[in-house]
Amino acid sequence: MLKLLKEMDSRLSRLSVQLDNERGSSKAVSTLIDDLRDIRTVIKRRIGKIASVTTSDVDELERIINDAREAAAAIRGFSKGDPVFLTLESISSDKVGLLNLIAGLKIGLSLVTPDDVISATPGQKTAAFQFKVLDGILTVVDQPLYAAERERDRAVAALNDVIEYGDYVNEELSKTNASPRLRYEFQNLQGKLLAHNNIVQVGQSANRCTVSVDAHSEELSAPISGILISHLRTVFDALSQFEQWRAYCEDAALANLDVKSVRALSEAVKSLGSQFKNEPAVDKSVLGALDAVDRWVSEEAKPDNRDVLSLARTLENIWSAVTKALLLAGKMAAKESTKAAMVCVITALLVAGANGMIPAIAKVPGAGWIEPVYNFFKLQSK
Repeated sequence: MLKLLKEMDSRLSRLSVQLDNERGSSKAVSTLIDDLRDIRTVIKRRIGKIASVTTSDVDELERIINDAREAAAAIRGFSKGDPVFLTLESISSDKVGLLNLIAGLKIGLSLVTPDDVISATPGQKTAAFQFKVLDGILTVVDQPLYAAERERDRAVAALNDVIEYGDYVNEELSKTNASPRLRYEFQNLQGKLLAHNNIVQVGQSANRCTVSVDAHSEELSAPISGILISHLRTVFDALSQFEQWRAYCEDAALANLDVKSVRALSEAVKSLGSQFKNEPAVDKSVLGALDAVDRWVSEEAKPDNRDVLSLARTLENIWSAVTKALLLAGKMAAKESTKAAMVCVITALLVAGANGMIPAIAKVPGAGWIEPVYNFFKLQSK
């Protein structure tokens, strides 16, 4: 509980600093800064008397945080690109996970219920892979490309231009003596573009192409090299027309996981792959997803932040899918075989999470929920 309170105080401190830089923007912003200061005062009081924290203390903290979130949501007058808007948005939408940390405090006091855990567990996020439990089996599902109405025409047109040019690129590449690996990467990229089922996988495939072009640059003629580089630049320009991709790249930049954290995630993926290999409740597509995200970070000495986020988000999405499936199955008239299968998957996740996976995932923006949920299942397993 002490760790959760200190983390809450740290996050509020960072938010206060961001807002304080914009204090002159609005009287409402100044009032919100004062509210955050009051919350920190309450938290510090609880830290100083950690042994005597009660249910009412946690309820009070939850109430004043909710009040601050509502105040933040009510503030208007900033464009979405303004730093102050982004800070207010992070408070009002709870991306910093304050209420998830409250859920952790409740777990520490043994007050949390399965309904609380379901509420604290978000839906799956844009990532290289998303999952679903179908008929008691965990499997990978598509994430169709989505463009907001205001950007749809421009985004779709840009994507169609890239696809059309991609056919030409692959045709020209086939006439050269380029390595099979390089040709494969560009064919794979074209396939991802044509499928329209996962914008992150398109971006990851374009990353692989970039790495491959760099690795084979000495073997390529200047004209072919120019065509490939130009195509990749156009691909990323087209991706940037989609809000999904922009948000994903922003989160990747903010994640900033260190080498130790990436190693912990990679080891967790290997552990899950080993445990899932002969598990009937896990579809082979899940094993393929785990292998892919691990390979992306292991191919380079310093992996791209987007590769690292793919690794972390894939694990986070598995946790989200399985948590909801298991706890909802407990509330509904689900087959006992389905419940037993998901218990096996959760057990595997707990084993994989024992060596640093959970703290590493929690460093990703919006993933603060995972620690209290992990602790809930850990307590249930004892």
